[in-house]
Amino acid sequence: MRWFSKSGYIAHIRLIGLIVVVFLPGQLEADTRIPFLAALLMMELLYIGSVIRSRQETGPIRADIMCLVWSILLVWEVAGTKMGWTHPVLVPTPEQVFSVFAAQYPVLLEGIFSSMQLLLLGVLLGMSLGTLLGLFAGWI
Repeated sequence: MRWFSKSGYIAHIRLIGLIVVVFLPGQLEADTRIPFLAALLMMELLYIGSVIRSRQETGPIRADIMCLVWSILLVWEVAGTKMGWTHPVLVPTPEQVFSVFAAQYPVLLEGIFSSMQLLLLGVLLGMSLGTLLGLFAGWI
């Protein structure tokens, strides 16, 4: 049984290329590479786990998606960090984005919690008003 299709191997080659590019010196260096590399590892482990668990023939589709994700990250990394083609404030490098996620996770969690409160309040309000309106319309 083959675990990976041809596009799966291409996706892994692009991931290896992305990791190599991260460690090459460039025009713009990030404070730390660890959050970005940890995110890459998590994405790869999730992909491999989904391929192993899958009993369907959706492996090439998953491989194509991962190939696209690794390609976008690779182009973004090269354009931002190595070539300096992007403005660091408008289009920060992937390393900078993931380091902000790691450094400011309490603020992110607070924002997520606040958004979930608003969502729950809206759902409960909508369900209760919809039920009352439905009962009223059915009674008339």
